[in-house]
Amino acid sequence: MLWAERPTVQLQCMMTDPGGVEVCGYDPRGVLARITERARRTGLSPVVALELEFYLIDPEAPAPPVNTAASGRLERSQIYDLGVMRAFEPVMAGIARAAQALGAPAETAICEFGAG
Repeated sequence: MLWAERPTVQLQCMMTDPGGVEVCGYDPRGVLARITERARRTGLSPVVALELEFYLIDPEAPAPPVNTAASGRLERSQIYDLGVMRAFEPVMAGIARAAQALGAPAETAICEFGAG
């Protein structure tokens, strides 16, 4: 990976049958390939994009309250919390630089999670 301090690779693959001939019916890349081919046969040109989702965890931070025992409801959520985005800004800036180095058009990032 171009941004890694030590040599690193990322392997992307498709699941196949044991002989490596047929793509597994529920392999995500295989499903996308089949749908794309079906669309092309009907004259359509699919336009797709990736939404990369991941978790950033600070082992030093206290865990946020999750559910109250009495109500079972979420006590506090961090969905769309800009404070969380600011706290992880150095990490997100590094991700943005890596995406730029790869020529990947990273357009936006948002904190989209609740305790779960």
